[in-house]
Amino acid sequence: MPRDHSRIHTDIWGDDDWLDLSPGAQHLYFVLYTWPPSLCGSGDWQPRKVATRARGWTVPNVLDAAEELVAGDFTLIDMETEEYLLRSWIKHDGLYRVQNMAVSIANARATLASRTLRGVVVHEVLKLRKAEPALESWKKDPVVKMLEQKATDPDEVEWSSPWDSPSASTWVRGSDSPKDGPEPSPSASSRPTPAPTPTPNSSSSTEGPRKRGCRLEPDWMPAQSVIDEIRAECPLLDFKAEHRKFVDYWTDKTGKDATKVTWDGTWRNWMRRAAADRRPNSPTGGGLTAFERKKAQNGAVFALLGDDTPQELNR
Repeated sequence: MPRDHSRIHTDIWGDDDWLDLSPGAQHLYFVLYTWPPSLCGSGDWQPRKVATRARGWTVPNVLDAAEELVAGDFTLIDMETEEYLLRSWIKHDGLYRVQNMAVSIANARATLASRTLRGVVVHEVLKLRKAEPALESWKKDPVVKMLEQKATDPDEVEWSSPWDSPSASTWVRGSDSPKDGPEPSPSASSRPTPAPTPTPNSSSSTEGPRKRGCRLEPDWMPAQSVIDEIRAECPLLDFKAEHRKFVDYWTDKTGKDATKVTWDGTWRNWMRRAAADRRPNSPTGGGLTAFERKKAQNGAVFALLGDDTPQELNR
């Protein structure tokens, strides 16, 4: 019987990596998550078909959004077989806890042409078995055989950009039509189709390929506009101390979460949480010292930062 729903946990809105995505990338994730994918979270990667899921959505829009999801490890795409896998779909959907559904997951994994994605499914299910070893699902023969196959850690794979897909070769970034071939058939409606409103993270036809996620450099600083925005929102925050904590934390962190497409949003959220934690009624019991309150009242709170603070934070 075909599925009629997918489970999306609301704690996704507490994930900084998710909040750093553009609206287009978040929308694409929900489309791939609910279209629906197979029982192991995979499907055929067909940007043209995906673009039909919203009026005014174009193939370049879809490819740009997919590039964000790949860079953030939300979605894995094998460009050779043109298949995708939602990395955490099996975990969040929870079907592996039901014995018969666990078998269906193993069967769905076997239909993948991509050996890399098949290996990733094994890797992800092995992590689930380690977390919940007592489940009866792990004793089913198809599941046992699946977990004996080669596992592939997706963090060790260099994933190509969706723009490298063979089917994307006829499309130009920011365009609504292919480079070559016949003109698309006119719509039955005479009403013009508006293009989606560009987002801050979207690409235009003059931009190059979007940068993949990168680690934070020890001397990294946010854009001045971001500093000004957070300074206005959190005037009582000790920016110097919090910036050092931010840099120390992220330069030491390892794993897939240690890379970001852009660090400004992560820094912004870090500072907002730090400011919230220092409010008198904060659950963490924070609050300003008398010295900090006095400095704030005198309009000189940023004198707390010291003379050696980078100019961008000390203005």
